[in-house]
Amino acid sequence: MWMGDCNGINLLFKLSIPTAEFDFLETFTTTPESLLDITHLYIRSNHKLARSNLIQETENGIKRLSINAIHPLTDRLLPIFINDEADYGPKIRANMSMLNVQIGTPKSNSYDESFANKHSISTVIDSSTRWHKMDTETLLSELRSRELGGYRTSGKLSDWCISRQRYWGTPIPIIHCDQCGSVPVPENELPVRLPSIENIRSSSKTGISPLANAHDWKKIQCPKCGNENAKRETDTMDTFVDSSWYFLRYLDNENTEKPFEPNIVNKLMPVDLYIGGLEHALTHLFVARFIQHFMHSKGLCTSLEPFKRFIPIGMVQGKTYKTSNGQYVTKDKVLTIDKNTMIHSLTKERVEVDWEKMSKSKYNGTDPQEIIDAYGVDFTRLLMLNFVHPRSLRNFTLEDGIAEGLQNWFKIFINLYVELIDPRTKTDTKSVMSNEEFQQIELALREQRLNTIYTVTFYIDSFFSVASAIIELQKLTRYLRKVPINIKRESNEYLRSLCDLLVMIGPVIPALSSELWTILQKQIKTNINGYDLSKNLFEQNYPSLPNDYPAKINALYDTTVFASMPIARSLLPTLTTTDILQQLNNNDNQLQMKTFIEKNGLKFDRLRKLDDYCATLIYERDPNVTIVEQSEPLIEKKKSKTSKKKQVS
Repeated sequence: MWMGDCNGINLLFKLSIPTAEFDFLETFTTTPESLLDITHLYIRSNHKLARSNLIQETENGIKRLSINAIHPLTDRLLPIFINDEADYGPKIRANMSMLNVQIGTPKSNSYDESFANKHSISTVIDSSTRWHKMDTETLLSELRSRELGGYRTSGKLSDWCISRQRYWGTPIPIIHCDQCGSVPVPENELPVRLPSIENIRSSSKTGISPLANAHDWKKIQCPKCGNENAKRETDTMDTFVDSSWYFLRYLDNENTEKPFEPNIVNKLMPVDLYIGGLEHALTHLFVARFIQHFMHSKGLCTSLEPFKRFIPIGMVQGKTYKTSNGQYVTKDKVLTIDKNTMIHSLTKERVEVDWEKMSKSKYNGTDPQEIIDAYGVDFTRLLMLNFVHPRSLRNFTLEDGIAEGLQNWFKIFINLYVELIDPRTKTDTKSVMSNEEFQQIELALREQRLNTIYTVTFYIDSFFSVASAIIELQKLTRYLRKVPINIKRESNEYLRSLCDLLVMIGPVIPALSSELWTILQKQIKTNINGYDLSKNLFEQNYPSLPNDYPAKINALYDTTVFASMPIARSLLPTLTTTDILQQLNNNDNQLQMKTFIEKNGLKFDRLRKLDDYCATLIYERDPNVTIVEQSEPLIEKKKSKTSKKKQVS
């Protein structure tokens, strides 16, 4: 499950005498079947209820509260003991409020049985009640109907503290009254608007919100009893409260009556693609999905999930130099002795080299403006996207030769279009070419162009690998450079390849691509199928594959296509997963495919269909299979890393 395995249920116990802070206690248990066997509760000594005015000591010297909990089904009064030795779950979760409370079930737990016997807790359970005739699911349903828990959830979940002591958040719509306690702001007074104040900075030392000093705004009449000395809540909400549903508001952002109109947003939801860093995957994505599930449960949203796909972006890392005591050193203070040895230029102690998230304190940051000044915006963008999967960490350096290789490719790429303005004057060595030769070269050009369209689209749609798409476009560039001069002058297929190349590379290097598109507009005098040269680059349609181009069935592991076969595009949409597996298993390369699967310990995981041009069988590691040898794709990847310069030069 996206929120952790639902390995238990939550339970709410009302208190026999509610306090100002608590009406009930909440806990979590992995044994819902023992619900009717609960005889007592434990709380930790750091629980907010464990205070002196509520604690009494028993004859056996154990501390318990002077108030009891009420069993959510049987109404039995349950004593509450203060005990830090009970099993509250993982220590890392020790400060979670719901795990600061634990149930005692002597019938199924030996510790609880020993504790109950030692402290004279009655363990007699009346099994003749109607509750004992019900199965566990019926009991949980009853709890839910009483709003006392019963929901299957994860023990990893914790409360989300949404309050922040800062000005630039959404005000929490609560009014504090000495007589009524916490009272919600009336609906007709929403939203609460922030006041204008001179100093919006909060003090980290005091932990007091700057809104606490807005005395005229803070003082308000209690909407419940009319108390003139009531006060507004001065904390504001965590910004995640807003950003957890902003994608819904964007679709109906002028609605003044409600957050959004369901009939409008449900036509466009869910979001096609969510791109974010690791902190998004762990926090923002979590709360966004939580809110969407809530909206769905209330009938406001028809889609259960807010996003179809999530692409987590890896961090950009810089090279760090660190001494044995953890002190970071600037690069200018490092001397290289040999390939594997570096020392501090002053202290002469050995320095360890590593890659870490860029930070001023680690002296490993790179100023983006310096790269832009040296290479330009388009080149900088290409440099960042090249040779790295979006999910991977990006070890950024200008010392690996990639920048020089990309500059060489830039020259080749630009020259393809400059040639249209200033064609070569020297005669081609093969100036006399028959119609048959011309058509053969055009067919080869078409095949290369269509294969590039297919492969680029596959890489982007399958796993958003822009780097792999760029490599394919670089291959097309090098291929077009080698086309004979008289073909470049006369071939409509060549000109169409130039258009396709610009449209596909445009999102990566938009400024340069737009400039080169203007050359095409001025120099091409014939119509190019699929393109309107009277419009700018970003008004063009993405290049499509013709109906006679076959679809493909691919077998994919990680980012390696280890088996592939063509299939009719008209047939692909009708095939089931079983049909597609059978098709691939019956093709000529089935032995090679089978060997790869066995060698890498793979198992089929899922099928992903992309319109009518591609079906990808995605394989994953089988945890039940032991891998003896290193897998082939890992060897291939190592080889590919050593040939980076070759690929871009």
